[in-house]
Amino acid sequence: MEKGENTKDWSDPIVDEVRAVRDAHARKFDYDLGAIFKDLIRQQEENQGQGWQYVRLPAKRIEKKKTGTHL
Repeated sequence: MEKGENTKDWSDPIVDEVRAVRDAHARKFDYDLGAIFKDLIRQQEENQGQGWQYVRLPAKRIEKKKTGTHL
């Protein structure tokens, strides 16, 4: 996609499917973030009970970009 090209008409079937699944899940909980989070944790714990493994990566420190000197 070229810089400045109108992205309004852009569509990707995989992105559309992921968004639809995410919206359907959120709709089940009336878009309540706390309830959505609790359900995701419940699903994670359920999956771990079935032998799934989750990887926890250490947090990365983000360094501030240095800008030009101001006089």
